[in-house]
Amino acid sequence: MIDILARLKRVRRSGEGWTAECPAHKDKQNSLSVHHRDGKWLLKCHAGCDWEAIVAALAIAADDLFDDGKKRGKSYPRNNHATAQLPGLTLDQYAAAKALPVDFLKECGLSDIALASGPAVRIPYLAANGEELAIRFRIALDGDRFRWKSGNKPCLYGVNRLGEARVPPHRAPQVQ
Repeated sequence: MIDILARLKRVRRSGEGWTAECPAHKDKQNSLSVHHRDGKWLLKCHAGCDWEAIVAALAIAADDLFDDGKKRGKSYPRNNHATAQLPGLTLDQYAAAKALPVDFLKECGLSDIALASGPAVRIPYLAANGEELAIRFRIALDGDRFRWKSGNKPCLYGVNRLGEARVPPHRAPQVQ
């Protein structure tokens, strides 16, 4: 049996399981739920990383999630209404649709992430001091396009760039 908890950062007890930083994305707060039940390690990233990304980031095999060490078959996505409706969106697709350079979007903090529904663009909302206030996921170009990270409240985008947008007093237009 492999000890998953030993491979994680900031592990904290939570109910019958634990929380930890998700190793599959940059995590500033514990978004990974971990449970060990019936000889299985159960992993759930509340920011949207799929279990395959978590296992890869931990540098373990999927079989390591099971105490008996038996080889397992392939996983298949759940056949539910939400999965069928959300086709997904990558950063490259988003950049092309908005006619913006991918590098510029990355400088703004946007990145690709895997949600249960497929690929998505992770959009951080930052405070004036650069602290991450919320995360919004762009999942499509039209229709049902956005999801907020669970527990995040909507807030203004670009607050961290207001200082750059202000016109210096000596350049402000004169009012007559």
